[in-house]
Amino acid sequence: MDNMKLSKSLGVLECEISDVLVRMAKITEESQSVNCGGCGFNTCEQMVVAIILDMRTTEDCVCSPSVKQEIMPLLCQSNEDMLDSMNDLLALIDLKENESLQLMESLTKILSELNVSRKRVNAAIHFLTS
Repeated sequence: MDNMKLSKSLGVLECEISDVLVRMAKITEESQSVNCGGCGFNTCEQMVVAIILDMRTTEDCVCSPSVKQEIMPLLCQSNEDMLDSMNDLLALIDLKENESLQLMESLTKILSELNVSRKRVNAAIHFLTS
């Protein structure tokens, strides 16, 4: 069953959907079809129907302005913390250059994992700011 059939079968009016989308600051077609799934629904429209039926609130949308406002400082701080940790690990690797190869391999692996996490945080920041 597609989303429009679902919303009609639940007695949800198109004007109600439009109203909720505006309250969620989803005014462009692109923002209305992000469909990130962060709210637990497959589509933004399913989330909107749940809001109309009082099963969710607009704050449950991870793309809502208030959620972005809360998450952005945390993501930025996490990004800075990971960068600091990466620099500390690099310094340790340099200091332990003559030490055991196993320690260097472990530190290099941690550094690599931090770098992947940092890329994910940067992608989240980019998503939230676009």
